[in-house]
Amino acid sequence: MIRVNLLLAIVLSVCCAVGFAQTTQPAPKAEKPVYTGPELLKDAVDPYNPMTERQRFFKAAGVDNELDAKEFAANAGKPDAFVRKFDRWETLVTFDKNANKTIDWFEADAYRRGLRKQILAQFDVNKDGKLAGAERPEANRALLAGKFKRPTGESADSTRRSRRRLSRENFDTDGDGQLNDEERNAMNEARRTRNEGRRRQRQLRQYDKNNDGKLDEAETAEMEKANAEREKRIADFRKRMLERYDKNGDGQVDREERQAARQAYRKQMLEKYDTDKDGEMSNEERRAMWADRRKEMQLRRYDKNKDGKLDEAETSEMEKANAEREKRRADFRKRMLERYDTDGDGQLSEEERRAAFSGRRRQR
Repeated sequence: MIRVNLLLAIVLSVCCAVGFAQTTQPAPKAEKPVYTGPELLKDAVDPYNPMTERQRFFKAAGVDNELDAKEFAANAGKPDAFVRKFDRWETLVTFDKNANKTIDWFEADAYRRGLRKQILAQFDVNKDGKLAGAERPEANRALLAGKFKRPTGESADSTRRSRRRLSRENFDTDGDGQLNDEERNAMNEARRTRNEGRRRQRQLRQYDKNNDGKLDEAETAEMEKANAEREKRIADFRKRMLERYDKNGDGQVDREERQAARQAYRKQMLEKYDTDKDGEMSNEERRAMWADRRKEMQLRRYDKNKDGKLDEAETSEMEKANAEREKRRADFRKRMLERYDTDGDGQLSEEERRAAFSGRRRQR
């Protein structure tokens, strides 16, 4: 009897302890539902793929390579479109540096990099420069819902204002907040000196064949001949533009005339290269257009006797110039890798490219 009572007491104590534990243990937190929406980060944000985005941009921008509001809206929702669900024209246009109400590739690239910076700042919890684990679905949810901090670029007006402020800081010697004639002349002279120094450095890299750090008589003669030919090409181009597009005869091509010229050029290129007649340029059609343009530029530059074709000597000169240009590019790439490829993988990551750009800006 005593044993039975003792057994019942033990059972009751265990049951009470279990019941108490069950009543005092907090309820488990509800887990967030697994993200099953579209993958919005790839190529546009993380990882950002500028080559893929560049191809998408030019396909959306058309023949003139400038994306306007109408083309932006038309591209949205297409397969492999540059314009994603989270992109807004009013955000992209803040990167319009030259205030022409259209976006070129460099402005679009700046927008994409600004977007990546904002998304990483908001969702990269461990600050490793990428979105992985729980960070990625959170960022995708925010992009899909449009609930994230959007990047903001400098407009042309704000850029001009910053330049004016910089000019006052550097040349406003009397501190009155504006530039008088003497201060403005000093500013313009400083700019001319800077630009002249840059021009001489470019000429030295291009025409110093024996690499002695200076231009001898033969190298100077070659440079002056090339400069004269370039000035003539520029003058001929300006003359053709005025004859074709200066409708009001004021001696310059204003904004409306430039827009008309751009539309006329787009129509002309579509008529010539849009072989499937779908109203836009495919990648193959665009490659054909650029191949013809390269041939035209080569003909204008190297056809010395103006017979409309390149003879053996002219072709040899062109190939020599191309080989020299490729060598300069290869040397430049080698210097950039030696200086900025810190992880030694043979290419520049996004962080290494930013360091390279900052270094070159400081040099300039």
